[in-house]
Order: sequence, then C-alpha cells, then structure tokens
Amino acid sequence: MMQVFDNNDDFRTYIPVNVGFDVQLLESDIDTAMRKYILPYCSVEQWLASKTSQNAWDTELVSIVKSAAANLGMFLYLPMAKVSISSSGVQYEVDRGRQATAEDKEDLSLSLFAKGMAQVEDMLKYLEDNESNTNPAKFQAWKASTAYTVRNSRLIRTTAEYRIIDSRQVFLSLLPYIEDVELDVIQDLIPETTLQKLYSRNFGTDNTKKKAYETLLYKYVQPVVANEALYRALDQLAVVIDRYGTLTIHDDTSANKAKGSKEASIDKIERKKIGLQTAFHRRRDLMLEFILKNAAALDWEIPSEPEETTGPYKNHIEHGSAFFGAFGR
Repeated sequence: MMQVFDNNDDFRTYIPVNVGFDVQLLESDIDTAMRKYILPYCSVEQWLASKTSQNAWDTELVSIVKSAAANLGMFLYLPMAKVSISSSGVQYEVDRGRQATAEDKEDLSLSLFAKGMAQVEDMLKYLEDNESNTNPAKFQAWKASTAYTVRNSRLIRTTAEYRIIDSRQVFLSLLPYIEDVELDVIQDLIPETTLQKLYSRNFGTDNTKKKAYETLLYKYVQPVVANEALYRALDQLAVVIDRYGTLTIHDDTSANKAKGSKEASIDKIERKKIGLQTAFHRRRDLMLEFILKNAAALDWEIPSEPEETTGPYKNHIEHGSAFFGAFGR
C-alpha cells in the first residue's frame, strides 16, 4: 500500500482533523484515491521521483498531491466513519444523537470531493506550466510516462488548445473521442503526409508553408475535432452543466451520483449537441475552403479541371484522401 503521509501531523497540514485522529484509518482510502484520481494524471513514476527529490518544483508537486489525497481519501472514508461492521450487522459506534446529520455529512462529502478534485486540476496545471524546454530536468518521469505521451500524440494536446472547455480532467476524459474523430473524420479529409506534419508539428523553415500549416491546425482542424469529440462524448459520459454553463464530465453515471451531483437534463444536453454540430459543420466547411485557397503552400496539387477527375487527388508527396475526390463530384 502506498504511503503518502509521513505521520498524523503531516496529514493535519492538509485537513484540520482532531489531534487524536489517526491517519492510518484512511490508509486504504488514501491509496485508492491516489490510484483512481491522482496517479493516472501525474504517473506513479513522477510521484515516487518527486517524493524523494529536494528540488523546489518537486516539493511543490508533492504538496499539491498530498492535499488532493487528503481530501479525496477522507471523502472515500467518510461513509465508514463511526460505523462498525460485524456478524451482527452494521452498527453505529456512538450514540446517533451525537453524530452529524445526514445533510451535514453530505455537505462535508461534497466539499471534500470538490476540494480534492480542484487540487487534481491544480496539479495538472502545475505540471503543464512547468513543461518547459528551458529546464528539461523538470518532471522527466511524467514526460516519459503514458500520462503525458498519450495526450501528446493527438492533434489537440492541452485544454488550452481545446478552447471550448476549461477543465483539464474533462479534456483527458475526451482523449478517446478525440482519437475517434481523427480516425473517422480528419483522416478522410486530410492526406496522410500532411496529417503526419500536423501530428508532429514539424512544419519546416519556409515561412509561407509554416504559416499555412499552423493556420490549418490551430484555426481549423482543432476546432473541427474539438466540437465533434465533445458532441460524441455527451452521449456516452455522465454530464453535469451547472447554472453558470460550466460543463463537467464523469466516467460513469453511478460515480456521478455518488458525488451528489445531478446529471444535466436531456434538453440541456441536446441543446449543447446542436450547438456543437453547428460549429463542427461550419468549421469543417471553412477548413475545406482554406485548403483550396492554400493548396500550393500545403504542397497539394489540385487539377485545373477537377470535374474530369474521378480518383483522389495527389499532392507532391504520394498520398491521397477522400477530400480530394469531392472536387470531382
């Protein structure tokens, strides 16, 4: 089992429990919180490396992780607090009249979960903010882990690039849908060699071509992927849209309900989907127009009389896509 806190005093730094509280009571729940909510994002390797490091950035990361683990561990432990399970059944260990009310416990549970997940979000932001080539020694274990490399293999790599969402956790939940859209939509519109340039972001030194590729990726391809991926996810994941319009996605409905959150209404989700589809089609059409106007800079050959061409068009490097065939129809 993973040891996160050195002792009770270390734990009390993050949650103001009574002096008599023993953090060992939460040992299993803290371990679960680490493995379920925290380590999938920062990696086991980075946690172990940072925990034994004296670097200032590692110390700060450990502090953020501990805060998240304390709140989420307590959140998981709370239903078992003051309960005794034996062959006689489940019993309260103290007189019920002295316990907090069900409403008090629910409020505390929601607060612990919200604080814990906010710290997970802070952890992701801290890792991203310190992802710098000026100091490549920072968080090397994270950069070498799947927690980092999986997202960096996509056309949209960060929440900032996604633009229509704010949460890094939502963004990471959307990665499978981003991949699906890349396979189902983008690969049918953009030839393989161009697509590989967009994935690698190696656009060469020619300023005209570099600008064309950057515009294609950031202004057109990313919004197309972002809107369609979120559209698909809304049917599959538990979704919460609060009164301020903030969208949250959970991996399953039961987990969402356990957090005391109510899913967004069907009407709200459908309105959101209509907006996403409208944006998707508009951006896709604008992307195709941009491709036609900038074919030379993108190294694509478009026949002077496309109506006489039946097969996919080729660019200077041998490849084709379904998009080019559309010009002859």
